Amino acid sequence: MKQYKKFNAGGKYTGAVRNIAVNISVEDIMSNAADGLKRVADEAGLAVVASLMEGERQRLLEAGSGYRHGSQPGYICLNGRKVATASLRVRSRNGREVPLETYKAFQGESELPRRAFGDMIRNVSTRDYEAGVTGFMRGYGISRSSVSRNFIVAAQERLQELMERRIDAIDPVAILIDGKGFGDILLIVAIGIDVHGRKHTLGLWQGATENAAVCEGLLNDLIKRGLDPQKQYLFITDGAKALKKAIGKVFGGLALTQRCQEHKKRNVLEHLPDSLQPEFRGKLNAAYGMTEYEGAKSALYACISELERINPSAARSLEEGLEETLTLHRLGVSEKLRESLRTTNCIESAFSSVGYRTDRVKRWRNGAQTQRWAAAALLFAEERWHRVRGWVNMPELRAALEKNKNLVEVKA
Repeated sequence: MKQYKKFNAGGKYTGAVRNIAVNISVEDIMSNAADGLKRVADEAGLAVVASLMEGERQRLLEAGSGYRHGSQPGYICLNGRKVATASLRVRSRNGREVPLETYKAFQGESELPRRAFGDMIRNVSTRDYEAGVTGFMRGYGISRSSVSRNFIVAAQERLQELMERRIDAIDPVAILIDGKGFGDILLIVAIGIDVHGRKHTLGLWQGATENAAVCEGLLNDLIKRGLDPQKQYLFITDGAKALKKAIGKVFGGLALTQRCQEHKKRNVLEHLPDSLQPEFRGKLNAAYGMTEYEGAKSALYACISELERINPSAARSLEEGLEETLTLHRLGVSEKLRESLRTTNCIESAFSSVGYRTDRVKRWRNGAQTQRWAAAALLFAEERWHRVRGWVNMPELRAALEKNKNLVEVKA
């Protein structure tokens, strides 16, 4: 025979302390302690709300404001879901319904979007939500459509937060820009690194392809929100021509780009047979690993001379944009910080996290849905990003950018 224990969920209410019985067996609680305590909390919550509603109804009756009129099925919001409960009713003397303030107070659904957002962004699909939702008791309002609606509300808030974020408050030193595909939809994303080495999602812009107009639209949006076009930033890109063109058009002579060295090495090695790739990968790594700009440049041109005899196309690939792959060398950035900023790994890692959060979406219906998901996933991931390695040298990078800007202005 199961032993039932009365748990005290009492509290101060209109001057009286009430003990509320929660009808859960001790055996059920001990069989799974964590879930058992959650059930106690759920049952206690329902019992407290029922007691509060009954107390309010009793006060109305004592004040002569009406009479009992039974109850009807209703719900309250408890632990991020709707839970069925009886709604007590009172009728006034002239036959009109008298709403209970207690019942209205516990129907607030502001927690539901946050709860749905948190679970879905952690990769719980709407198909599995009802079966897997934490602490499921007598809940409803957690159907696929209900969860989807609540997620849209929360994700739209994240998107608005991102699109209104002030860039001057972040004051980035380096900016990474790249594209992320969602089905047939492409989003161009910008991530900034501030002087303390912290990464921030700056914005996103939608386009069918990674063209100059789309990239320019993103940059102009950042300027509207506080990015200073008269300031020199270090733009880190994968070498896309459309992006280079857009940066040059918006920032003119102040545009300073570090081209991803990994993309450059990959492009060169793809021209070579498999037997030669390890040899030239080692030579390119050694060249880019040099501390001094002149030494790195000489080593790269020595590779070009060798490649001229083996594969002229590979030589032309290495020669194209070579100076942009050595921007950090030319600025004199420390080796540890250069290791963090010489590639687009920071933004590609962010995209990997976004992919993990969004892979369960089976069909991208439109741009609005895509932007909501991307913004939500990026901001969620942003909370977990670490500072870049060598971040203590970020002030030195800012000083080097200021010095380079002054040289550009003198030449102009």
